[in-house]
Amino acid sequence: MEVKTVPDDQGRRIQARQLGKFTLLNDEKLGRVMDWIEGVVVPPNDEGKGILKAALELGKEGAVLALYDRLGGAVKLGERILRTGAFYDFATKTPLAKPNISEEDYGDEQVLVRKKVKRGVKAESVGERMKRFESKAKASGV
Repeated sequence: MEVKTVPDDQGRRIQARQLGKFTLLNDEKLGRVMDWIEGVVVPPNDEGKGILKAALELGKEGAVLALYDRLGGAVKLGERILRTGAFYDFATKTPLAKPNISEEDYGDEQVLVRKKVKRGVKAESVGERMKRFESKAKASGV
């Protein structure tokens, strides 16, 4: 897997990378994962070292997907985005050996929710509103 650099005059751009049948949408997080796998950066604590060791047991592609998912990187399968946690179990803090991707793992469904509308007082004139406001102010002693 090759990570391309962008010339400084073009600014920083996040580019998608293909890994097998998956598309990783954030090459910056992918670079962090590759640093861990290639030993450029050592995990900061024993937990991180254990996660890296468990991920490397899955092979290079499995390790990249699990660690990338752990960082919250977006993954697409075809044209659909997978939810975070498809390759890494956050409850047990372990990479998933065989991710079983089902319809529940997709995070791109759209749910329509009707917004509740707060109804105001019906056609109350400004004078009536001021009287109501003044009576509340007198009652509270202001």
